[in-house]
Amino acid sequence: MILPDDPPKPAPGQTQPRPQVDVGTSAPPPAYPGYPSYQRDHQPELYPGPGSGTPIEPLTQIRYTEPAGERFFRAFAVAAAIYILLGLFTSSIIELGHWTNARRGRVSLIASFARTPRKIRSLQWNIDTGKQIEPVVPWPRENDGHIIECHHGYGQWDHDGIMPAVTLDLPLTSDLFYVFSRGILTKGSFTFMESPFPEQRDVRVEISMRNTNAAAFEAVTICKLERDTHHIGVGTPLTPPAAQPEPLDLFVTVTFPRTRVSPLHIPALEVALPLFTYTIPKVPEDVTFGSVAFTSSNVMILVEVGTLKKLVAEDVTLKTSNGVIWGDFEVSRSIRLETSNALIRTNITAYHDNARQSPTEIKMRTSNYAITSDVKLMSTAADTTGGSFDVDARTSNGFITLQVPEIPVDSTINVDARTSNKPARVALGPAYEGEFLLRTSNASPSVKRNDRAEDPSGQGRRRRLFVSQVKGNVQGEVLWGDKRREGTGNVQIRSSNREVVLDLL
Repeated sequence: MILPDDPPKPAPGQTQPRPQVDVGTSAPPPAYPGYPSYQRDHQPELYPGPGSGTPIEPLTQIRYTEPAGERFFRAFAVAAAIYILLGLFTSSIIELGHWTNARRGRVSLIASFARTPRKIRSLQWNIDTGKQIEPVVPWPRENDGHIIECHHGYGQWDHDGIMPAVTLDLPLTSDLFYVFSRGILTKGSFTFMESPFPEQRDVRVEISMRNTNAAAFEAVTICKLERDTHHIGVGTPLTPPAAQPEPLDLFVTVTFPRTRVSPLHIPALEVALPLFTYTIPKVPEDVTFGSVAFTSSNVMILVEVGTLKKLVAEDVTLKTSNGVIWGDFEVSRSIRLETSNALIRTNITAYHDNARQSPTEIKMRTSNYAITSDVKLMSTAADTTGGSFDVDARTSNGFITLQVPEIPVDSTINVDARTSNKPARVALGPAYEGEFLLRTSNASPSVKRNDRAEDPSGQGRRRRLFVSQVKGNVQGEVLWGDKRREGTGNVQIRSSNREVVLDLL
């Protein structure tokens, strides 16, 4: 029952005495005071019902005193709730500090929901008033680089082609070109090629989008950035709002200008596009790279398969997960290929100038799948001899097949091939000299040799092979001639529960 706040007037012609209520003289102190309307000293008087001449006796208001223990626990619960809410708000501000808008009092909440597609938001809140204001535009982080220009919204895209697109030109004089994407609902493909337009003088990046709804254009910003001096690139900081629940299909194409005088050399190309497939169907004939780094996830990386032209670079790094790495490469310093739960299939030509102390490195990593690679090792010395090379291939539950038929004379070759529960086989050309170790369990390692092999140096030397077997391990050495030269190589092949084979061609 709810008691009225104000006392009623007495009935006409009657004087209503104020009733007195005895609440006891030994009552405990009152509880936490409520609203003033419930704490008046006088008792309310009620009007009689309609048509009645007899006044209604007022109800007696009895004050209830809450025990001290209950008051404590209730106050503690309220304080704890306030503390938790304040802590969540504060942590969000700290975590998202790098998204703070230039206008005072605004903090973007783009990144806080970036890991949960069902809770994606694109909101801003005024810290002073606590009110929601207009949506935030996805924007680069401070360490992404200095912003040269950005394109956002439907009107910033070119709609004359088959798909809406944004095109940016990057100066050819840059020391590093980089392209990256950020966002959990983005996918697509990346490629690069030689420009079909003879008049093109810069490196051109075109981003086209298959999505045509308006929300898609609000969910992506394309920016031209400069990270350091002469380091220039394109970033797509993506944070789709709730109105864009479907993945954005983006197609990124980099075109290099044609050159007629000398090959075009690109010092460095770095591409980090998660969930993007990398397909390079035709590597430009007159383009070489200092370094190439492709990073993705859950998709394949496919580079120039089945053609005479290979991707030529000093250093190559390809990294993905749950996707195949397949391609043809020429490297002079290193190549690193890494994936998981997927095949690695490559043709690699590696060079060494015989003057550099560090070896040319070839590293391949995967799991639960096979590694199959044909490797050609070449010396760039005047007499094409010597050189130093490291070949490292590792997987698990997948077979390894390494074919290394061409090896420079008097070179140093180190090979490490490891797997488990699957066979491993390494075939080396006649010029290999050095030690070897074959190890497995529940199977017998074996060494095969070609008795008809001729001395690759043309000196008519005889190949000598020494083999010993101890508890399932086979070790030994292969040499040309009667003397052991300095700088010979080392080969290790390891597996478990399956055979391992060294084939001396």
